[in-house]
Amino acid sequence: DINECLGERGVNYSVGCHNCINTKGSYTCDCDEGYELHPDGKSCIGQSTVG
Repeated sequence: DINECLGERGVNYSVGCHNCINTKGSYTCDCDEGYELHPDGKSCIGQSTVG
């Protein structure tokens, strides 16, 4: 199992992910305050505000 969070093999799968958590065969993201997990489950986006 490679660590997708480290960008081994020249690919950094965790781009756009604030806090990458390596899991067996994949990874998950944890987003900083003020951001939410994108529907793709692999990146963080700014939270929408209702105006």
